[in-house]
Amino acid sequence: MTETTDLKTRLWKRLKNQRAGMLGLENNRLHMQPMTPYPDQAANRIYFIVSSDTELVGALPKADRACFTFQTPDESFYACITGPISISEDGEKLDELWSIVAAAFFEEGRDDPKVTLLEMVPENAAVWTTDADSFQFGVEIARAAAGEKDEPDLGRHEVLELA
Repeated sequence: MTETTDLKTRLWKRLKNQRAGMLGLENNRLHMQPMTPYPDQAANRIYFIVSSDTELVGALPKADRACFTFQTPDESFYACITGPISISEDGEKLDELWSIVAAAFFEEGRDDPKVTLLEMVPENAAVWTTDADSFQFGVEIARAAAGEKDEPDLGRHEVLELA
């Protein structure tokens, strides 16, 4: 397995275990909003369950590209995923993803007319990883500050093509 393939596998695995991240629309003045991602690696899709009355959904006719960012709780993995986004009419997919957590945000549950499924097609992802613990971090910062290195070696950065 190549390093890039391994990093793609890690991205999808981390995304699957991610409780929330920040979703925003490209070329739009709206702030990014916290969202729970529902990734489907086999289909190369990330779904989001949102309310139709949000500014984000309201802006979709004018903005059709999104950016989803997240970091893992241990701060060892950061990602920024971009790609087209649209409203999905796939009721079966929504049923598959529906949960008690999603239901908590809608007064009428799954049948609430405001329930909206967004579908993002990831095209690429910028990923940063670090395996440095606190001690290694300190050593790398000190070495760079002392001029022993141009910059600290804290991990890896790569842009992955996903589409």
